[in-house]
Amino acid sequence: MAKDELIEKLRKEISRDTFDESNVVFILTRIRKYLELTEQRDTYPYLWFYCNWALHPKIDRKLPLAVETMFGDYFSKKDGKQFWDFDHLKDDLIELLKFVELPLDIVQTPQRFNSFKSKLFEIYSNTPVHFMFGPLKGTLTVYKSGDNIKFNWRMLS
Repeated sequence: MAKDELIEKLRKEISRDTFDESNVVFILTRIRKYLELTEQRDTYPYLWFYCNWALHPKIDRKLPLAVETMFGDYFSKKDGKQFWDFDHLKDDLIELLKFVELPLDIVQTPQRFNSFKSKLFEIYSNTPVHFMFGPLKGTLTVYKSGDNIKFNWRMLS
């Protein structure tokens, strides 16, 4: 699939006012394909991670250092807000959308980004992230039921 075709499909999907799960998964798959095709996954490490988390039943490979640091900060309670609010994802998404010259409404309009985030929690629900390579050794699982979101961290011995 050509870069221009990926960008046009992405343009169509991100223009929605609200999102359902299939829209969000489609967006993330197009972004992941674009990052892989253009060899830019290291440029957008958070975006790469969140795309992979949505597309795989578990994450058990080495994470980019920036992502390990984000989770380390979350678990040490230094900066959990950025993880909960998807701030790093949002920052990477803004930079990518600017780079490919797509509108920023999905991240700059609170209603749209909140709809997008809500679906992310549903997608990530029950999809464990295994930390086995850095200082964190354990499994993180997100559970979403209605409006309730819970995180479970289990340390590996």
